[in-house]
Amino acid sequence: MDFTVPGSVSEGLGEIRSISRDIAALVNVAGIAEDALVHMVTAESFRRHMQINLEGHIQITQYLTRLMMRTGGGSVVNVSSVTAIDGNPGQLAYGASKAGMLNATRIFSMELASKGIRVNAVAPGVIDTEMNRRMDGAARERLLDRVAMGRIGKPEEVASVILWLCSPAASFVTGQTLRIDGCM
Repeated sequence: MDFTVPGSVSEGLGEIRSISRDIAALVNVAGIAEDALVHMVTAESFRRHMQINLEGHIQITQYLTRLMMRTGGGSVVNVSSVTAIDGNPGQLAYGASKAGMLNATRIFSMELASKGIRVNAVAPGVIDTEMNRRMDGAARERLLDRVAMGRIGKPEEVASVILWLCSPAASFVTGQTLRIDGCM
């Protein structure tokens, strides 16, 4: 689904529904980051961040949790960022959109817990992803200097936490945000 294309989300959800109505887990992971200092953030960039990093995920979660309610529950994991919690210069739009995901996580979890649906978030730090590989070398080093473990995280380390949150082993965990950041 391309969150910037009108109708893409509803078409994609229709396709999912045609394949299966038994949805056990949803992981909202799509996102963009276009860095700009606060006075340089354009309204268009801010809207794009909200559309891709927040609105699309909320639409998908609304739809798929309705299916989960019909089949006895499930788990939703939203991928946010430590930037949503701590902030980071040059990431106003990104941080605001990811902070919105944390608020949505809490609201969804409060409203859906009684329906057997758990909703949590993860807040990765500096992870070896395409997005972070494009980061300016000096900016990346400044971030790494803040990581107590002294290294970049691996995508598998984030994935294993998400897998745990989706599993029965996390059956009493909802409304939480787990930092995966090597202690930033």
